[in-house]
Amino acid sequence: MGLFRLLSPALLLAVFVGTAHAFPQDHVAAARIALKKDDRKAVREALALAEIAFAESEGVAPNDVLAAYWYYRGLQLLDRDRTKPAMEFFRQALVVDNEYPWDLELSQAGDTRKLFEALRNEVRGRDVQSPKVPEKMGFAQAYVDGTQVRAGDWVAVGNRLAQIQCPEGDVHGVWTTFEEDLDWLAMCPYEVDTSVDIYAVTGPADEFGGLGASFGDVPSGDPIPNPPPSPEPGESAPVHKRTSHDFDIAELVTPRNIVIAVGGGIMTTGVIMHFSVVRPSFAMVEWGRRNPHELSRYQADILTERYVKRRRMMWTVFGAGAGIATAGMLAIKPTSLQPVILPGGMGLQGSF
Repeated sequence: MGLFRLLSPALLLAVFVGTAHAFPQDHVAAARIALKKDDRKAVREALALAEIAFAESEGVAPNDVLAAYWYYRGLQLLDRDRTKPAMEFFRQALVVDNEYPWDLELSQAGDTRKLFEALRNEVRGRDVQSPKVPEKMGFAQAYVDGTQVRAGDWVAVGNRLAQIQCPEGDVHGVWTTFEEDLDWLAMCPYEVDTSVDIYAVTGPADEFGGLGASFGDVPSGDPIPNPPPSPEPGESAPVHKRTSHDFDIAELVTPRNIVIAVGGGIMTTGVIMHFSVVRPSFAMVEWGRRNPHELSRYQADILTERYVKRRRMMWTVFGAGAGIATAGMLAIKPTSLQPVILPGGMGLQGSF
């Protein structure tokens, strides 16, 4: 019996910690059930577990679930006749989801509901602050209250849920007011390569950089040929006949070739996304299939949905590049030189 008394606190702590790592949706749903039963203790415990689970969740927090969390916290205080602090939690809910509805099954308080509706317009003008998301995030993505943010974006003042989806698909979060700078990339358990950016898709600046001004330039060290003699007074200058070895490199920089180069650059970005984003996401789905007992159904759906979205994005980028390149080759007529793929390799065709 004495041993059982010693083990009981440890067992309860283990159960609490294990429950805290569950998905926040479960705790928020439990809080709603407890509110309907008017079980104040159960409401308090469920919301406390939800707060922990949001920061430690393996997925980006859905806006409606996070808004429900703040809304239930407001109802919890409203049930204790603490109207003023309850209104602040209602504001938090409407900041996350401005369309969040009043739940008539949980509260029939008409005056409070009218005040809740009045808060919808108020929160739209709430003070904002910068989450200071780095300009270079690589393949990582930043979220505040379930909404993706980038460098230069603003978020409402208050206690916000900041989450980062790292390049391998794992999500890490923390509650913050952004009063102190948040090191976004440090939340990932591994180094993030910021030299690549999925949103910066550009073509090559100068695909002929480093070449001479003309293929007919005289190599260094060779004697300079004698210039043609000047015409005598009264004689017309000799007409220079253009040969196949005499053209300027600038002729390659045509609208057609530029469009083809940009399309090829976008296609290359799609290939990079396949190996750096899609394949790691698919590996996580395969791991879930091999270990079905390690994941809940919801977790498995999240992994599958993430893989499908990333694959669709990759094919969209690659298809856009292929379409641009094809349009450049078929819709724009060549003005001088044009690249062409031959059985023996690549070459140029056109008028010289």
